[in-house]
Amino acid sequence: MVYDNNRRKMVFIAFDGDSFYIDEEKSYTYPSEYAESSMNGNQFISDEISISWTNVYTESRFEYELWNTHKKRLVRSFSPWPNWVPLGENLPIVIYIKYNILNEDKSRFAAFYRNFKCWRLFTTEGRLLKEIHVENLGNRDIPGHSMRRAPYYCSNPVADGKNIYILCESNENGTPLEYLEVWTWDGEPVARFRLDRELDHFAIEGNVMYGVDNSNIYEDGVMKIIEYKLPTEVIGQ
Repeated sequence: MVYDNNRRKMVFIAFDGDSFYIDEEKSYTYPSEYAESSMNGNQFISDEISISWTNVYTESRFEYELWNTHKKRLVRSFSPWPNWVPLGENLPIVIYIKYNILNEDKSRFAAFYRNFKCWRLFTTEGRLLKEIHVENLGNRDIPGHSMRRAPYYCSNPVADGKNIYILCESNENGTPLEYLEVWTWDGEPVARFRLDRELDHFAIEGNVMYGVDNSNIYEDGVMKIIEYKLPTEVIGQ
């Protein structure tokens, strides 16, 4: 599911074996009251209940909003913003931008913070279960990098019934490196794999990881899919 901002509609993208298409029957138009709120980080936990980031233009003290889209009402806001760094003139949603993912039974979700070596684990009722601060893995200020401060978590995570997988960036002796971190749905570390290149999107199937190699796209215009075998004795598949 992706949000079509022009139509204010959550569209269902399907694959028929040859190409992707929009399945209009499974797509959903939001009530206007809901569409005017934040659509970032949207996660459906049932047919009518969804969690989204707090509207970027509000001054809410909370990170998330729980919405009933059928009854067209905000159920509640939850999770006070972290206070890890001074905000200055920045909006909290800019400093604490994150990547979210639901578990299979939609009872929990994880939030990985792009600018911090930290992630949070919640119930979908809005209760914070755990805040995980990753050990220092190197300075994120990478000389010559296109961003002033390189992100730590740098991709949307993927998950299966046991684990959460996410790409992260680090720096060793001025050289940017990319890793795959693996965590359980209880917030426990499983593994951290150093990768041999920078990847963008990725997917996990069993113990195989497929990643999009961005390094050569601009040279020959071809998107390369790289395959990695992950050790089953480590990830538990």
